[in-house]
Amino acid sequence: MDNTKDQEECFEDFDKRYVLFTRTITGLMHCIQKIRTMAVEEFGLKGATMNCLYQLGRSEEGMTLSELSDLCGEDKAAVSRSVQDMMKNDYVRFESPSGSHYRAKICLTETGSRVFRALEQTVQTVVEEGGHFMTPETRQIFYRCLTGICRNLETFIRETNL
Repeated sequence: MDNTKDQEECFEDFDKRYVLFTRTITGLMHCIQKIRTMAVEEFGLKGATMNCLYQLGRSEEGMTLSELSDLCGEDKAAVSRSVQDMMKNDYVRFESPSGSHYRAKICLTETGSRVFRALEQTVQTVVEEGGHFMTPETRQIFYRCLTGICRNLETFIRETNL
C-alpha cells in the first residue's frame, strides 16, 4: 500500500484515519500470517506454531506453558495445540522432575534447535525487510506508538461495555 498522498490527507479526517488504520493493521496481520505459514510449512508445522518455536529457541532453560503463552500473547489452549504439534515432530520435550507435564518446562530437542536456527534467520530477514526504510530513531518512535495504541485499546476493551 503506497498511498502517501491519501495518508497525508487522512491525518486530520477521522473517517479516513480509521480506514487507513484498520486497513493497514489488517494487511499487516495477513502478511504476518502468510510469512509464518511459509516459514514453517517445510518443517511440517502450522503458522500459529512459529512464535512458540521461536520463543522456545530464545530460552536457554525452556519455559512452562503459562510462560510461553504470555510471551507469545496467545491463550494457553492455542499454545498447548502448538506444543502438541511440535511434539509430534520431535521438536520439543517436557522436562519435569515429577514426570508430570503440569508446570513442566518445555524445551527444544536437538531437531527443534535446528529448526529454530533456520527460523531465526528468516525472522531476521523479514524484520529487516519490513523496516529497512526506517532510521533507528523512527523505528523507536514507531514501536513506542504501536505499543501505546495496543495498550490503550486493551484498556478500553477492559473498561468498556460496548
